[in-house]
Amino acid sequence: MGLAVHDGTVAWPRVRVECDYFKPVQAGDEVEIEIEIAKKGRSSLTWAFSVEHEGARIATGKIVTVYLEEGQSAALPFD
Repeated sequence: MGLAVHDGTVAWPRVRVECDYFKPVQAGDEVEIEIEIAKKGRSSLTWAFSVEHEGARIATGKIVTVYLEEGQSAALPFD
């Protein structure tokens, strides 16, 4: 989106993270991660993700981030 993640004035802290694990992977395994915006609030984004290994879904989850300007929640700077 061309927005800074953190530049001293703007930040996107993670305020909620959840993940359901279905199968284990080992160190060195390559995984494919898909992520999308699942919900857009006034000042927050909910990201949904899924993780696959060798065609099998191994995890799904969500991350909620809040847009901050100078340490305060602010309206998202895009539509």
